[in-house]
Amino acid sequence: MAAPDGLEDKGGDTTVRAPRAALSIKDFEVEKVLGAGSFAQVLQAKLNRTGKSYALKIMDKRHIVKQGKAEYVLRERRVLDALRHEGLINLCFTFQDPHSLYLGLELCTKGELFDQIQERGQLPMDDVRFYSAQIVLVLEFLHKKGVVHRDLKPENLLLTDEGHLKLGDFGSVKLLQDVEMVAAGTDYDRSAEPERKTSFVGTAEYASPEVLNGGMASTAMDWWSFGCLFYQMIVSKPPFRGGSQYLTFQKIEQMDYHMPGVGVMPLEAADLVRRLLVEDPKQRLGYNGVEEIKAHAFFEGVDWSRVWEMTPPVPVEITRQEGDSEDEQDFLEIAPTEASHGHVRDLAGGQEQRGRGATAAFLWSGDDHHEAQGDSIWTGILADDETIIKEGKVKKYKGMFYKKRILLLTDKARLVYLDPSNMQPKGEIPLDRELEVAVKSDHAFTVKHGKDSYVMDTQGQRDAVEWVESIKEMQDFINS
Repeated sequence: MAAPDGLEDKGGDTTVRAPRAALSIKDFEVEKVLGAGSFAQVLQAKLNRTGKSYALKIMDKRHIVKQGKAEYVLRERRVLDALRHEGLINLCFTFQDPHSLYLGLELCTKGELFDQIQERGQLPMDDVRFYSAQIVLVLEFLHKKGVVHRDLKPENLLLTDEGHLKLGDFGSVKLLQDVEMVAAGTDYDRSAEPERKTSFVGTAEYASPEVLNGGMASTAMDWWSFGCLFYQMIVSKPPFRGGSQYLTFQKIEQMDYHMPGVGVMPLEAADLVRRLLVEDPKQRLGYNGVEEIKAHAFFEGVDWSRVWEMTPPVPVEITRQEGDSEDEQDFLEIAPTEASHGHVRDLAGGQEQRGRGATAAFLWSGDDHHEAQGDSIWTGILADDETIIKEGKVKKYKGMFYKKRILLLTDKARLVYLDPSNMQPKGEIPLDRELEVAVKSDHAFTVKHGKDSYVMDTQGQRDAVEWVESIKEMQDFINS
């Protein structure tokens, strides 16, 4: 069957390409907010002309340029364009407007592997074996093309309707060969490639020792992250977790993790963890090739040629927390035709490659579409040169009572909180020397300024440490 007007059918993947189908955000109906990344927000959005829904990743141009992220954005788009695999999220279309860049990605309706682990706790061993086998094959494909993902974690593994895994978020990838060679399908020649140093990207709890110490980049970084993820599927939490990013790094450098007993982790699984979580990457299982991992006793009986044909575990329905639907509706009222232009800023990696390729990400040949979008939703809230470093939904407690708010941390050294129902500012707190912030729990932190004292609850998101670290870093920068 022919693709709908303005859509090209690329090997079963429906791909929108300009100028045949010039797109703008107004062509979409926002259905729900899926999440936020380091400098992007992701919405589930339906393309009105076809009725098909996508995961629409929206990236703020001003923020990308200001933080020197253009090279990362362009690399992500080019890698997604170049790679096709049953275990990878497909890129379906791209477009842009004066404010934002848009990636239309394949929608995986069953959510993240992280949600399954959170809801179910310890996964059954057969489910762990199934998911792990699919992850191994995805990494095998990427590494064969000279692509290191560098941010393997359960939040980046999504479940299809049938329950298969797909890996997404390629904003942190490391290319061991030119992207043109990746696009051409050229296999990576490991012996011909000079060693390259790596830098810190990704997520602290899954970062390998060589990432923390500025060691050499290699596919072994992904096998370390796989070891952490494998452990988490069985134990329900990652092996290395401290009260802050710094303490997490210390645990990794000291190889400080607890191996549970056989009642929780069978001997074959424990042996796989020990062989993956090895400080020296050259001694790590998988460094000499994926066959080392496939041959491990934990995968005995797996027919590697039929992994994608196997019947997957049935994903459990995720229990929504009380008040989630109301909060989600608050955000849907904000962005049905125009997306938020304030995004989370990656403070840890914000200096890397600063300023390089500042305009390259906006030259998406064949896919550009410029259409005036009018004022941003932040008009009247932020100054013209003000950037949002971090944003999120919170319950702002004062005493026994709370109000739902959108909390913004900006580069003008202030915390601003808004009423999500009408996006009206309800107050702000300056990041001067008088401000005190502290982690109260994994999802709550305290804010004290003079006589005012609040508890900010991130509504179940384990984000309190990130909030406190981001606030303190900005506070130190401003007051230094």
